[in-house]
Amino acid sequence: MTVSRRGLKWVLCVLGLTAVVGVCDLSLSSYWLYTVNTGLLLAFGAIALTVLVGRVGLTSMAHVALLAVGGASAAVAAALVSSWALPFGSLIAAIAGTIAGAVAGLAALRLSHFYLALSSLALSYVVLYIFQRVQFNSSHSETGYSASASNIGPWAITGERAWLILLAVLLVIVVVLTRNVLKGYTGRAWMGLRDREIVARAQGINVAREKIIAFAATSAIVSVSGTLSAFHTGTVSVDQYDLSMVFQYYAIIILGGLGSVVGAVVASVLFSVVQAELGNVLTSLPTSMPLSNELSLREGSVIDVLMGLLIVGVLLFSRGRSRSFVPWARTKISVVSTQRFRSYRNAGRCRRGIGST
Repeated sequence: MTVSRRGLKWVLCVLGLTAVVGVCDLSLSSYWLYTVNTGLLLAFGAIALTVLVGRVGLTSMAHVALLAVGGASAAVAAALVSSWALPFGSLIAAIAGTIAGAVAGLAALRLSHFYLALSSLALSYVVLYIFQRVQFNSSHSETGYSASASNIGPWAITGERAWLILLAVLLVIVVVLTRNVLKGYTGRAWMGLRDREIVARAQGINVAREKIIAFAATSAIVSVSGTLSAFHTGTVSVDQYDLSMVFQYYAIIILGGLGSVVGAVVASVLFSVVQAELGNVLTSLPTSMPLSNELSLREGSVIDVLMGLLIVGVLLFSRGRSRSFVPWARTKISVVSTQRFRSYRNAGRCRRGIGST
């Protein structure tokens, strides 16, 4: 019985997912499981942004607004249907994110690049202002809204290990679906828009429709990730959504390579792990060390500066070799593996007296 390439890929994905979840479940503590889960949550938004920027050629700064829409959907779902809060909140977030993305896509029909980024940034300000006024005028002005009922029917998603399994399964589904879309007609149409919009229009591609579809689809993914993040933390508050989060997502897709779906996932997890490790280093500095107290008190700002320097160093290091660090590292690993395979093959031929050619 023969197995198709697509079936083999699904089998390898399931086996790889099982292996990763098993290793993380056995070897990682609750703190590191939380760190990995944070990276997986970042991966959803990073996939959406790397597709929009790297494959479609559009710019967006509306990630914070879409995450806030997802958080609000989680709060509404937890208040209405606690037993099915997680799927119901994700459905609301997907619908709301699709509508918001379609509205942003209408702006993309007339604007591009810098002006499109400013319009999406203005959308973020509007959404956050509305969220702030609604929260402050309610009884949840100080504590925020509760989103602790992360249930899927009779199953309650509690604990970092349960969240790891759920996020890993959902992420594999999103990655596979995204790669299939990029390989089809829609993906080729998006690449045509990115490379030359006038040529794409001359080839019969409906530019307006494809831009709206790109914004709507990616916005739905980001909004659902906001819902998952809200249920993961258990609370929803406007203070959780800072505009600096947009730059984190751009840093992630730069590290992973523009347009690389797998690179966005790897870079998201690495970004979360490195950020957590820097925090541990800063809090464990000896008191005899100069400026140790100042560094500990300003931990968040110091981490932002160090992560910025790290990204600049990665870009300078990988310049001229690949688009970014993760694709360059993947190429190096592939080259080393090929060279080792050839050396083992030649050594085996020499032992059998066949020759090395």
